[in-house]
Amino acid sequence: MPLEILQIAPSIPPAINGLGDYAYLLAKQLRTAHDIDSRFLVCNLSQSFEGELDRFKVYQLEAKQDSQLARKLSMEEMPPIVLLHYVGYGYEKRGCPFWLLRGLESWKRGCKKRRLVIMFHELYAFGPPWRSSFWASPAQRWLAASLARLADHCVTNLGRYAKWLESQARKHLNMIETIPVFSNIGERSNIHPFNSRSPQMVIFGSARWVIELLGKYQNETLKCCHELVIQEIITIGCPAGTAPAKLPVPVTEFGFLSASKVAEIISSSKVGVMNYFPGYLAKSGVFAAYSALGALPVLPRFTYPNCDGCDEGKNYLFLDRISMKISDDTLQQVANSAWEWYQTHNLSRTADAYAGLLKNCGQSW
Repeated sequence: MPLEILQIAPSIPPAINGLGDYAYLLAKQLRTAHDIDSRFLVCNLSQSFEGELDRFKVYQLEAKQDSQLARKLSMEEMPPIVLLHYVGYGYEKRGCPFWLLRGLESWKRGCKKRRLVIMFHELYAFGPPWRSSFWASPAQRWLAASLARLADHCVTNLGRYAKWLESQARKHLNMIETIPVFSNIGERSNIHPFNSRSPQMVIFGSARWVIELLGKYQNETLKCCHELVIQEIITIGCPAGTAPAKLPVPVTEFGFLSASKVAEIISSSKVGVMNYFPGYLAKSGVFAAYSALGALPVLPRFTYPNCDGCDEGKNYLFLDRISMKISDDTLQQVANSAWEWYQTHNLSRTADAYAGLLKNCGQSW
């Protein structure tokens, strides 16, 4: 008999949601490689998910209420092992899903065999006093800490997240798995050499990224294009018309594409640019995609420290540090290092780690 688990997520495919993609791809790999089957409980109320997805049974909440969550989880057909994918904003507009915590507490009290594993994709937000995230942050911190104390096992994607969780829930001290995210759009076992790739720069991300990279960081981005003889900038994942109308380098705006098409473009492009803090790269699906598909990852300069094995000059470069003096061999070495770093937590390795943890839950009854 295969081990069975229930995964809780805000959304799953076909909805466009990185966290849902993560849960779905993980479920497929667990089933294929480890004989662990998943069911899904979706908490998004805006569209219908109830039924099946690729032979995975899918349930959906009718309301975001602790009593309904507890009832759903306690149904006789539900497995006793729950894997929660947690991002506060995925479950509540202000990032404070108190109902989620109360529902899980009620469910756990109902039977000693019930086990809760939480993947903390994010912990809490922060910002200036004129933004709602500033005022919601204390409640978000309390919720994340309370969930960690409730969980039997915790997983997260950043070392700094793991340290914070351990400080809030001492029972997890030195026991939290830290697994950088895998690519949601695919991987390559072999990557094309840098000098054989198309002279393209890809910006894969939100409209805000495109606006900032081709606006605030326009000079640095265009300098990078000049130094690397980039002949085209390609934007993916934001509406047409986001990029400035006139630039010295032609811009092609693809908008929203299938995962396979995005992977095809990145796999053949020399450079992948993103506007993200270096200290948080291990939680970035875009950085994972660039690394997994062999594009040279490039970022604007920030003062955040390197962490989780990602080092500037080794696994990625800053826009304003690229010059003609950098050889293709050096650029290839950086792309190779990013790809090799990714292999330590690719989809297969990530599923291996989850499988060990989940099977341990099943054996602890």
